Amino acid sequence: MASGIGGGRCLLRAPNLLTGHTLARQLGIDSAWGIPTGLQALGYASDTVMPTGVITAPGGRILWADETDNYRVRPEPGTYLEVLRREGLVAA
Repeated sequence: MASGIGGGRCLLRAPNLLTGHTLARQLGIDSAWGIPTGLQALGYASDTVMPTGVITAPGGRILWADETDNYRVRPEPGTYLEVLRREGLVAA
């Protein structure tokens, strides 16, 4: 579930959010019927999750979170780097 990146830090991914939605429901980021109608014929489920970014400190404290209200809009990479630099997790 986790893949290593520089300095021993980990980037966590949750690939099972698209199959069970248990975690997505607990976090409140599930989107019932979020997949456009018609894509089910191609094998896609009807439900999905809203894109959500979370940066945590060692030990699990949440430093920053962003949940989009539009699935096409994501934070710029610089936004993530700003938080990581502010928290001393990457070099300034």
